[in-house]
Amino acid sequence: MQNCCIVIPCYNEAGRLNFNLIDTYLNDQKDVVLVFVNDGSRDDTFDMLQAFKEKNPVRIFTVDLQTNAGKAQAVRHGILFALNEIKPDYIGYLDADLSTPLIEMDKMFAYLDGNKNSKVIFGSRVKRMGSTIKRSWIRHYTGRVFATLISAMLDLPIYDSQCGAKVMTAERASTLFQDEFLTTWLFDIEFLFRYKNLFGVKRTLTEIYEYPLFEWIENKGSKIRFYDLFAVPVDLIRIYLHYSRKSSIN
Repeated sequence: MQNCCIVIPCYNEAGRLNFNLIDTYLNDQKDVVLVFVNDGSRDDTFDMLQAFKEKNPVRIFTVDLQTNAGKAQAVRHGILFALNEIKPDYIGYLDADLSTPLIEMDKMFAYLDGNKNSKVIFGSRVKRMGSTIKRSWIRHYTGRVFATLISAMLDLPIYDSQCGAKVMTAERASTLFQDEFLTTWLFDIEFLFRYKNLFGVKRTLTEIYEYPLFEWIENKGSKIRFYDLFAVPVDLIRIYLHYSRKSSIN
């Protein structure tokens, strides 16, 4: 597998970061570096990340945002940092709670490396025999309703746009993360709109693959606040109107 980088956005994660698990992963996997983005945390997250970095300065990098910018900006800053400073072949991101285990990222990178037509891999939480997908029934069914709406908006058969695990080629990341996103939590949907507008429906369907995860376990402590949910309909309308105006490729 070629050189890979994983960006992990962190906001007030001092009580949830599992450094032992991450350290074990780095010892087992030699082709991956990690970029932790401290998104203006008010606890000891950044100090903990710096201390962890000192133990392995070659494989661990940190980016410190002084004020909380939200997940979209944190991921974007981390990806742009990695592209400029590390120059990986493949780059991805996942949530700091490791609901998606790091080993799942390896599988997604391997799939991307072995399928040259694919440019982007979305982790997909498809509950099926042989997998371990654990999430509350409320999140599961609201997620299914949300995914159906997004699929209709995009006119693409996306099953799970909001899973926190994504990987892609450095070339695609450079193109799709240059501009700031309109929203904080729905940037994965913006990503799909950008892709469709830039490359057209046919290439979007060919180049983006939804990879069914073998394991995803919901962890408590979501950074999405209750009142953030009320902004979702407004943000969806903003996204749809903005990217519909920019659409130029069918």
